[in-house]
Formats: sequence, C-alpha cells, structure tokens
Amino acid sequence: MLHHSKFLLLFSFILALFIVADTQGQIPGIGPLEPVRRISSGFSFTEGPASDIRGNIYFTDVPRSRIHKIDLQDQISTFLENTSGCNGLMFDSSERLVACQSGLGRIIRIDISSKSIQPITEQFQNKRFDSPNDLVIDKQGGVYFSDPVFGGTMGQDKMGVYYVSPTGQTSRLIDNLTRPNGVILSPDEKTLYVLSSQSNVMAYPVNTPGQIGQGRVLVQLQSSSNGDGMTVDSQGNLYLTRPGISAIEVVNPEGKSLGLIQFPEAPSNCTFGGADFKTLYVTARTSVYAAKMAVIGHRFATPGFSLDVDPISQNVQAGNSTAFTISVIPVEGFSQTVNLSATSSNNQISAQLSNSSVTPGNNVMLMLNTTSNIIPGDYNISIMAIAGPIVVNQIATLSVTSAGNTGDFSLTLQPTSQTINAGSSTSFTINAQAINGFTDPINLNATVSPTNSNITNVITSPIISPGNTTGITVNTSANTPEGTYNVILTGMSNQITRTANVTLNVVGVPDFAVSFEPNTVTITRGQSAQLTFNVRRSGGFTGSVAIAGPSAAALKNSKLKLTPETQSTTGNSVSFTIKSKKKSPAGSQTLTFVAMDNDERIRMATITLILQ
Repeated sequence: MLHHSKFLLLFSFILALFIVADTQGQIPGIGPLEPVRRISSGFSFTEGPASDIRGNIYFTDVPRSRIHKIDLQDQISTFLENTSGCNGLMFDSSERLVACQSGLGRIIRIDISSKSIQPITEQFQNKRFDSPNDLVIDKQGGVYFSDPVFGGTMGQDKMGVYYVSPTGQTSRLIDNLTRPNGVILSPDEKTLYVLSSQSNVMAYPVNTPGQIGQGRVLVQLQSSSNGDGMTVDSQGNLYLTRPGISAIEVVNPEGKSLGLIQFPEAPSNCTFGGADFKTLYVTARTSVYAAKMAVIGHRFATPGFSLDVDPISQNVQAGNSTAFTISVIPVEGFSQTVNLSATSSNNQISAQLSNSSVTPGNNVMLMLNTTSNIIPGDYNISIMAIAGPIVVNQIATLSVTSAGNTGDFSLTLQPTSQTINAGSSTSFTINAQAINGFTDPINLNATVSPTNSNITNVITSPIISPGNTTGITVNTSANTPEGTYNVILTGMSNQITRTANVTLNVVGVPDFAVSFEPNTVTITRGQSAQLTFNVRRSGGFTGSVAIAGPSAAALKNSKLKLTPETQSTTGNSVSFTIKSKKKSPAGSQTLTFVAMDNDERIRMATITLILQ
C-alpha cells in the first residue's frame, strides 16, 4: 500500500487538473491543450484543409490556384499549381485527393503520385455547376458537395447541395438554402450537416447514401458571426468556423455550444490531422494555424491500409539488380489480405515480388533486375495494392547508370531476427563482401519500417571497406508500440546500391491502464450506485495501484459522497459507492479518478453520473 503522502500527491494532481480545465480559452475535455500556433503565413486566402492517412495536411490558396502540403514536421511545400481555384478538399479511400474545382465548376480527383486529374462530375441537367465549395466523402465512396454562387454567373437555376454516387450519378438533394457552404457528415454517417453562409447550421437525416430526409435547424447563426467550413471529432462534436468573430465554435450533436476557440485571423475551414489525429488545423485568411486538442478527429473515407516504399528511389548500374522494401501499414485494425503488383516504365527492367499477397503489418521485397544494354536514365516503378474495393498506388524511382566497372558488393545482417522489450537496445553485425574484386568504400545508412520516432539506430562505422564488419545498435524508447519492425540497411558505392534487412520484435514494458465499466451511471436522487474501476495490466505488470476519487470538498456542491475516497489494489478492479441526496442537483456530472503505481506513474479515468 502506498504511503499517505502519495495519496496527498494524488489529491494535488486532481486539484491541478481542475485548475487546468478552467484555463481561459480552453473548452473542458476538448481543448486546445496549448496556445494556438501559426504554422505559415503569406498566402492570399487559405481554404479546404484535408488530412491524408498519415496526418499530413493539404490546403488550398484559392486566388493563387495552388494546393500546398504541411508534413508532420510542419514543413510547407507546394503540391500542385494552376488548380483553377480549387477550394474544398478531402481524401478518398484510395488515397486520392478529391477537390472542388470552383473555377471550372466541377468535382475532380487528383492522383497523389502522378498528379493527374480526373473529373468526377461536371454537370447537372446538362448545365455546369456554379462554384463547388466544400465536400465530404461517405464510406461508400459517394461525394456530398455544396454549390453556392460567390460572384460570377449562375450555371444552375438554384444554389444547392448535391450527391455523386460511387458510379458517377449526380443528384441534387437541397435547393432551398442561402449560399450552402460547409458540409460534413456525423461520424456514424446518419446525419448530413450543412452550414449556410449567412443563415443556420442544418441537420438532415441520411436515410440511405445520397438520400436525405427533412432538415432541422441545429444551430442558428447571427449575421454578425456568420459561418463557413466545419469538421467533426470522433465524439460527434461539430467545429464551426465563425469568421465574423475570428473563432471556431464547438457544438455538441444536440446543437449546444460548448465554447469558442479564438484565432488571430478569421477562419475559413478546419480539419483534424497530425500523427495522432489530435491536432486541429485551421485555414484563416493569409495563414494556417494549428491547435493541439484533447479529442481525436473523425476520419472520413479511411482506406484500410497505406503503402510505404523504402527507399523511395535508388541508383543501380546497368546489368545489376537492387531491391525495395514495400510495407503494408494497416489503418484502424484492417486485416484483409492485400494483393500487390509492380511494373516498370521500361521493359528492360524486370520486377519481381517476394510475395504477391501480404497481410497488413508485414512487408515484401521488390527485386528489380536491369539488362546490360538498358539506356541510362530515371524510370518509374509503379506499385499497386488492392484489397476488395480499396486501391492504393505508389511510385518509386530507379536511376540506371552506365555499366562501367563490373565489380560489386553484398551486405548481410546477423542475426536475422531479435526480440527486445520497449525501452531497451540491441545490436546486429553488418558484413560487407566484395564481388569481382570490388574495393571501393561503402557508405552505410539504416532505416526502420514502419517508421517510428521511438526507434533510432547508430552504425558504429558508417563507411566500411568490402571484407570488413561493423555493428549497428538499435535503440527503443519505453513508448515504442509493440509489434514487428524491419531494420533496413542500405549501402551505396559508385552508384551501386545494395540492401539487407532484419526483423526486430518489440514487446511491451510492464504497464497499466484504467477505465470505468460502465462509464455512465444513472442514479435516482437520494439513492446510491456502485462504480466499478478497472485496472488493465499489460507487459506482466503486477504492482499495487492506488486510486483516488474526487475529494469530499470537490463533491460538496453536488451533494454527493464517495466511499471510500481512496483505495489500493493488486487486482484488476475495485468498487466505489457514490451516494446522492434528494437535494442533489439533477443533470449529468463527470467525475475524474486518478490512479498511481509504486513508480508514481499516473493514469486517469472518468465516469459520467446522470442524476434524475
């Protein structure tokens, strides 16, 4: 059992938690957790942020007809120019960027690798659309989009909201709103939300994909604080951009306002992204801002997997061979078998996969063989992955140089596989061997796939001569996720590139997590209820866990009493009794409990009480 002083530490932590929750500008349970930060500025008018599967953000600069990209390190690059005024963006389940091409009055699909453009819909009843503005993609692959008029000549007889089915059939769903603007679906896709520029936020029941029922007013806007684009988090809360008051308003699914998040400039649209999908990215006039949130954003049209090719480009001499590693990375537990194929843009490069089908979470080797008389140059290697209706493409580059010296080298790593605990390190031996008398020094580099910032490596001698050995040490942090990783060694010398790879299995460290089951309890005032606090143990954790609920002082205003206030356990669950009085205020309350182990690691769980 922990000492009394550690329970005091727990109570101090709870008090600090309540103080942080009341920080000005922060919406409890929502965020932002940190001050809003400006990522980049100097644009004309930013719009349409969209996240790819990795959390990179794409957004438009409408007047300049450009689409820009923000990577996970907040580095800005220009993805596409001359876009004819592209506005709203979203990725489909095949990782293609779907865009509202306002200048040409159509919805298009952009291939990320080749940047080729394919129209999805251009007309309704033989007339072009007005100015497609915003869109959302459902799980079936259909596209809902708004088509208001912002200057120019109307192509349609009415401003509307449309649906394009996966087979390309277009229908008009709504035609009675003033400048329909932002569109988004609820996480369960049973409600379509439409934000009219100078009117209301409407909610329409989705009967079947592309068919909606009678709409209702969810949020009534004032003309002085009009709306624009919007997004939704995994809990179903809406994030409405309110340019008139330079803020984003967070609204729950019942239409109740939870609070405002202020920005230095008037926001136009927003989306969630980042590696953990808990960063709110906001386009606002000349800038793009980011806010770290407590909630996870909802992913729309999520593909079941992504492809990672390592390295993405290589050099090889004519007549020689090299290899790429293709990793299939699952999304949200996707486990369906993925079928792979690879083709070259030159028939004198043959491509052979070590396996043509793979389960997500694993990888295959792609061997490329060149003929001795191939013309030197850069060639595209097209890789296609298919699982049911999901198609993901990736392009690698092979740079072929003239044959020259016929000498070569090989690389091996030993042992071929190791298992370690997260937070520990291990080593492999690198062996470089000469072929046909090759003597030039070899530059070594190593990467880990799937990429994880918690895994690093150090090569003892990054430059090695054939016939010698060196070592590579792989370090993991305690936060490294459990799983199988590939350590890929690349050696380069005289435009020759060779690779070798080994398997690293990372298992978890002893740890624990906490939760309530159930996490919502209804109590009749004057009665009591049992609260079951669960301790989920992993990695062989067997230590004692001390749990403290809200203090009597914290519960005084609610006329509630918790028994006991604290307790410890080496088991998997404990029970608390919460007693209410007949004069306890009706409504819902969220109680936070804090747990601490002997190493003073802290975990928290919340439970919602509904008093009636």
